[in-house]
Amino acid sequence: MGITDNLINNIWGGTDRQWVAMDARNTAGGIILQMEEHWIRFLMNAVYGPVRAQGRKALWPELKRVSQRFSGLWIVGGDFNTIRFPEEKNPVGRITTSMRKLSDFILEHELVELPLEGARYTWTNNQDRLVLRRLDRVLISMEWEEHFQLISQRALPRPIYDHNPILIEMSEFSGGPQPF
Repeated sequence: MGITDNLINNIWGGTDRQWVAMDARNTAGGIILQMEEHWIRFLMNAVYGPVRAQGRKALWPELKRVSQRFSGLWIVGGDFNTIRFPEEKNPVGRITTSMRKLSDFILEHELVELPLEGARYTWTNNQDRLVLRRLDRVLISMEWEEHFQLISQRALPRPIYDHNPILIEMSEFSGGPQPF
């Protein structure tokens, strides 16, 4: 099932929107990008972090290499398959190396983690012994806040999958830093 104009109109309302999409493959991925009026140049990395911590070790250096090849507006988002803080898991867990690596990555690259609206967790195991986690997040470079005065991420309802889709909303385009 691919992305259609009807689906886009259901998400954002209205008609005649310009958008691009990459369909999900099996249970992984799926991105829709839709912007109004002001198209700007930026880099977006969609993340699907390996489930095992050992596999995630290669994720951080790979994203670092990408960031070194590009300067400007950067969005890094997706399923990192790790939480950042113990309270992002229900039941609450302990601080792990994976959590520290994610926080170190955010700090090293001076990324901003927008508050998540609409849900506390973004993933569920859908089992009788329910486990909830915030595995999905969107991180932005600080320059985004120079271009958009209002930028947020919102968890949409989880229709059938185990992850909530994340909607990034930007408004009040300012065009960049303002002179005195």
